[in-house]
Amino acid sequence: MLANPLMQSINNPMTVNSYLTNRASNAILSTGEQDSINRSVATLQTRLNSYFSSKLNSHFRFGSSTRGTILPRRMDGHSDIDYMVVFAEGGYTPQTYLNRLRAFVDAYYSSSDIKQSSPTIVLELNHIKFDLVPALANMWEATRFQMEQARGKIQTLMISMAS
Repeated sequence: MLANPLMQSINNPMTVNSYLTNRASNAILSTGEQDSINRSVATLQTRLNSYFSSKLNSHFRFGSSTRGTILPRRMDGHSDIDYMVVFAEGGYTPQTYLNRLRAFVDAYYSSSDIKQSSPTIVLELNHIKFDLVPALANMWEATRFQMEQARGKIQTLMISMAS
């Protein structure tokens, strides 16, 4: 017979409210996890600037980590940091930009798990996974970026630059 998750024991029953409160508190990154992620992001930023220097227009986090909805990896093994890398120079194939990102992660993170998962380069560290997304800046509008989609088409992705 399977144990009822709402019952800790016969003498200490868990209420639905306490069960949900416990689940919700476990879905928040701890201060230590957040600090570790922030250090990894800062290191990534420094290394991107060093490796690419003027070849990048910008680079930044987006997605669940900026909205505050990222789940701890203990709850979601696929939890990651989405990170846009905006190249300054266009005119190349989408694969060229992925290859440039791959060369970057190979140079700085050779002992980590690295793979291409179109349209990103996935860099998996012990405590967090980064999805590095190559993009090109649209000259007419600062908040638009073009990125390769898995089907090979170039589509426009709108990203709010407001923080």
